[in-house]
Amino acid sequence: MSNSRKKTLADLIALNAVDGVGIGRMYALLDAFGSAGSALDASISELTDVPGIGREIASAIKEKQDRDKASAMVGRILDLGWSYFMHSDAGYPEPLKSIPERPPYIFYLGDYTEADLNAIAIVGSRTATEEGRSFAESLALRLEGRDRIDNQHRSAGS
Repeated sequence: MSNSRKKTLADLIALNAVDGVGIGRMYALLDAFGSAGSALDASISELTDVPGIGREIASAIKEKQDRDKASAMVGRILDLGWSYFMHSDAGYPEPLKSIPERPPYIFYLGDYTEADLNAIAIVGSRTATEEGRSFAESLALRLEGRDRIDNQHRSAGS
């Protein structure tokens, strides 16, 4: 995997992690600057020229971005053997391309095949409530056709 590709992912993660940016603003920044790295390098004045990016968010992008943390995260992801798609990859899942605020990157284990086009993913929050976790678990089990989950799967998803 090229260093350029790893840097592109780290820049996406760093931009996405800035409070207030969100998916919609991130795509506006990507459209305006061509890449997350260019958006992170832009001046506050250049950032505020982008519709939806006010001075507060522009300042947060400049002051709160953590490229080192994002790079460390990419290293950890690769160490775990995960693969990923970025929104601009040719292999990015076709059904997700039509979502207005599609995920800028997707991590996965194993092989992604054409049969996966009909797969369902349950995506959650890093700060999920117990009620939210319980609902996601119940939904996953019903989709899978089971009525309980073993502790190994529960701890892996926690």
